[in-house]
Amino acid sequence: MMSTSDRSRLPLVYACSGCSSVAQLANAFAVRLDRSGQAEMSCISGVGGRVPALTRIAQSGRPILAIDGCQLACVKACLEGVGVVASRHLVL
Repeated sequence: MMSTSDRSRLPLVYACSGCSSVAQLANAFAVRLDRSGQAEMSCISGVGGRVPALTRIAQSGRPILAIDGCQLACVKACLEGVGVVASRHLVL
């Protein structure tokens, strides 16, 4: 198991978890990256809702993978709403 300090060096992953099948696929992919220790998943709805602790994580300067389930790009918009541009952005 990774220590908290080890996890804080991983890239962050944010994913759509909307109602469509592809949105759920985006979420499942992010969970898999998190559980395998390749990234640390964080809460995009908390970023969009401007929850201070979650906004600080997004603004920490760590590399970010944003995974959207459709062209509406809600994950990208939530991040940009707090002044963050993802290092990589995928639309499934």
